[in-house]
Amino acid sequence: MVDTSRIHALIARARRRLRFQAALETAATAMVPGAAAALVAVYAARMEWVSESTGIWLVIGAALAVACVALLGAFRRIPDHLVAQRLDRASNLDDRLGTACAFEAALAGRAGPAMHGQHAILSAVGGDLNDAETRAFMDAAIRDAVAAAPRASVAAAVPFRTPRDLAAGAAFTAVAAIVAGLYFRPIERAPHLARLEPAVAPHGAVVAIVGNRRRGPAGSAQDGAAPA
Repeated sequence: MVDTSRIHALIARARRRLRFQAALETAATAMVPGAAAALVAVYAARMEWVSESTGIWLVIGAALAVACVALLGAFRRIPDHLVAQRLDRASNLDDRLGTACAFEAALAGRAGPAMHGQHAILSAVGGDLNDAETRAFMDAAIRDAVAAAPRASVAAAVPFRTPRDLAAGAAFTAVAAIVAGLYFRPIERAPHLARLEPAVAPHGAVVAIVGNRRRGPAGSAQDGAAPA
C-alpha cells in the first residue's frame, strides 16, 4: 500500500485553514445581531428598564451566542476530496490529489462521493477493482500524487481573507461600547417637595403640599393636602 501520509498532512493543514476562515466569517456575520442585542441590553440597563445585573447577563449572552456560532462554523465537516480539489486547482496538479484520495478510498472499500469523478478513469482501464491491472493503475496514480504533493501550496489553496461582514460587526460593537460609556442622568424617583400653601398656617389648618413624584393611594403622582 502506498504511503499517502504526505497528502493527508497537506489536506489536514488546508482543512484547519478552511475551518479558521469559516469561524472568522460566521463570527463576523454573527457580530452584527450580537452587537445589536448587546446595544439594546446596555441601553435598557442605562435607562433602568432592566436591572444592571440583567443587562450584564444579556450582554454576556450575546457574546456567548457569537462565540457558539463561530464554533459551529469552525467544526463543520469538510470532506477530504473537496480539500484535495482546492489544492489541485490552486497548484495546477491536474486533479492528482483528488484522484489519489478517491482511489485510496476505493481500494480500502470506502468509495463515496469522492469516487464519482473518477468513474471515467476507471472505465478506461476496465473499472474492476478486483482486476490486478486496475489496482496497479490506481496504485501508480496514488504514487504520482504523493510525488507531486510537495508542489501543492496550502496558502494558495486556502488564502486568509478579511470577513465580508467584519466592518459592519465592528461598527455595531463600537456603537454598543460608546453607548455603554455615555453618561445618562440618573432617573430621580424620590419625592420632591416644593412648597406648602400657605407657607404659614395656624395649628390644625389645612395646607396644600406642592411637589413632584408624590404618590397617592392609587400610585399616581399628585399634590395633596394635610393638616398643619
